[in-house]
Amino acid sequence: MKDVIKLPIKIFVDQAHNPESHDTGLTDNIPHEHDLTYKVGVELAQLLRNDNRFEVRLSRLSPTSIIGTDVESSIKERVNMANEWPADYFIGIHNNIDTEIGKSGTIIFVKDTPNLLARSIMDSIIKQTGSKDGGIYKAEGYTLQNLNMPAAVISLGYLSALIDIVKYDTDTKKFAQGIYEGLVNYIDKYKS
Repeated sequence: MKDVIKLPIKIFVDQAHNPESHDTGLTDNIPHEHDLTYKVGVELAQLLRNDNRFEVRLSRLSPTSIIGTDVESSIKERVNMANEWPADYFIGIHNNIDTEIGKSGTIIFVKDTPNLLARSIMDSIIKQTGSKDGGIYKAEGYTLQNLNMPAAVISLGYLSALIDIVKYDTDTKKFAQGIYEGLVNYIDKYKS
């Protein structure tokens, strides 16, 4: 039996990292992580706003938004923003880097596995972008352990992998579309 969810469904989109100062994410590469997460988050928010089933809030309202005063307070403030609203779902947008040559693909971190929300999002991102399925993993970090709602922290790809960088340059809208479709598919199948 499906759970019935009230409308509008409140989605908090966290575009990870700040453009300067602290908690900047991966900045040794071009493009910078904070720029990509901001752009995909804004594109995802627009898709959600165009669907009257959803209400959306972003962690960063502009590309120059800085959250918190240090890395720890930046993470805590993002969690507090989602919990205090309160959001029904949390979508975190990140990227990865690795010294292993050729490592690429999308990874999703969740509080508990198996996770149907994460699987739905992963399948839709792969369908939209052709990204490699890097797996869904249980994480013990502050964000996932302190949110009061289901969450998926999505590492879109590796800024150390040329194949993923090329996808970012051409497919940021496809990443947003994949997240949106995965969320919609999950809600349609399990929550409505």
